[in-house]
Amino acid sequence: MYEHEAVAGVLARCFFVEAREDIPLHFPDDPPAHPSRRFHRISEEECWEQLRVTANTSAPGDSGIGWSLLKRAWGTIKELLTFIFNRCLCLGVHPTRWKHAVVVVIPKPDKPDYSHAKAHRPISLLEAMSKLLKKVIAKRMQHNIVAHELIPTSQFGGRMHSSCLDAGLTLIHDVQRAHQQGLKCSILLFDIKGFFDHVNHDRMVAILERHGYPQELTQWVASFLWN
Repeated sequence: MYEHEAVAGVLARCFFVEAREDIPLHFPDDPPAHPSRRFHRISEEECWEQLRVTANTSAPGDSGIGWSLLKRAWGTIKELLTFIFNRCLCLGVHPTRWKHAVVVVIPKPDKPDYSHAKAHRPISLLEAMSKLLKKVIAKRMQHNIVAHELIPTSQFGGRMHSSCLDAGLTLIHDVQRAHQQGLKCSILLFDIKGFFDHVNHDRMVAILERHGYPQELTQWVASFLWN
């Protein structure tokens, strides 16, 4: 049995990444930049579209305001909350208070050694209003990916109406096509450990700018990721 403080230290070293190495914001093989697109204000309809499909059983953040309460109050708060979202984007700021999370660490069952970080699953409970704004922005970004052909069709992750099944079917098609032509084929897979924990934020924002996302959105993303 391991002491709480010892396990907390293991998790902190694993999940709180040290300062990232500085890298160039642009590389010679970057694809051509897209022209910057105009920013359109968030509408109440956009917010409700994302709010209505949320699960009422999801645990709330530190304030105790969950999806169910937001839905019940939507008729009263929709104008004010949409105004706050638009001001966040116009100012390029994600409120610090909305970044506070209640983190619950759940031990995975039947692990031989609970002194390792991978034997635990941290669940981060963020404020519902913060998650709603993030959902609205993510929906817009996904729409732009398809509408403006920002990523290759061979990339399935992060694209609307595509899934792991599509990637598998494409792979099988390529293998069968190679066999029909009398060729041999193989596949090389990479699993990058802690990829999202080590993404360079400045570089990612620069990529969004090259993809033509408006300044209001890219500045908000930088603020969302900071600290």
